Amino acid sequence: MRLISKIREYGFSGLARKAVLRWLKIENHEEKIKTLNYFLNKFHECSQLPPTDDADLRIMQKCDVVFLGIFDKLCQKHKLTYWLDYGTLLGAVRHHGFIPWDDDTDLAMPREDYNRLTDAFKLEFESLGFSFDERPERPMMSVGLGYKHHTTGIWTDIYPVDTCLADKDQFLAKNNIKAICELYRNYYVKNYYKKKNHESLDKLAEYKQSLFSNLPSKDSEYLIHPMETMAPITVSKPEDIYPIKKMLFDGFELNVPQKTELYLQQMYGKSFMKFPSEGVEHHGGEGTGRPPLKDWAKLNNVDMNEVYEHLLKVYNSL
Repeated sequence: MRLISKIREYGFSGLARKAVLRWLKIENHEEKIKTLNYFLNKFHECSQLPPTDDADLRIMQKCDVVFLGIFDKLCQKHKLTYWLDYGTLLGAVRHHGFIPWDDDTDLAMPREDYNRLTDAFKLEFESLGFSFDERPERPMMSVGLGYKHHTTGIWTDIYPVDTCLADKDQFLAKNNIKAICELYRNYYVKNYYKKKNHESLDKLAEYKQSLFSNLPSKDSEYLIHPMETMAPITVSKPEDIYPIKKMLFDGFELNVPQKTELYLQQMYGKSFMKFPSEGVEHHGGEGTGRPPLKDWAKLNNVDMNEVYEHLLKVYNSL
């Protein structure tokens, strides 16, 4: 009877998880972390944290911001729409700049503008000495922009946002769309992400189209974050994002979605202004097989202050 009541309380997966934690002798760690996180949020505002005091990380962040400023100017010139996304948008709203421990930047673009990046924009971008990585091994997922990335760590990911038609009832529509996105993501991972010899991109697009054609109603427009990534699937209404507005990010005016707080709630939940409970993420470091991103310049004898001055010169010349 006691086992049955425990199953009812936690479910099979929850009960199995508790058993594993007990076996690893860390069953109380989760509660301790929750308690510490509670008091941290109770007595200190995450938004009041100062910028990082790690000099190597901070100078890389400053270079990244100027790099975004250059991208913004080129997008205006080529009439391309973009907005800050994921942790970069969270930093803009919560910290008015970088999250103190963040080490790269993320942007999003509507699919039609994303597809235009490989035209005149790419030619001008590369002529300024920057790199444009189309990532053929990850078709349709993202492009990467950098400046001497392997020695400076400077990097920006750009993700395409797709449009689809679904039911006017947002709850119903979003559930249906997310279910289809999961089917597509599984297909993508199996047939493209894990295979060296990809089938044609046309076939991938056809499969995506066939899935979305099965939506029962097509009365209202929705925007979907890239299904090819492993990030949680986010579905928004166009009015959540458009018209794009400007927001200060470490001194630079950059594009953000119209309803920034609602957008971040859809992505991170209602507690997005609080300290994260899942830990601080970095690129590289222990367990990844490569050094932290912020250390790349020092390891390659690159003076990031000189890089910063160079990027400022490029920015002011545009």
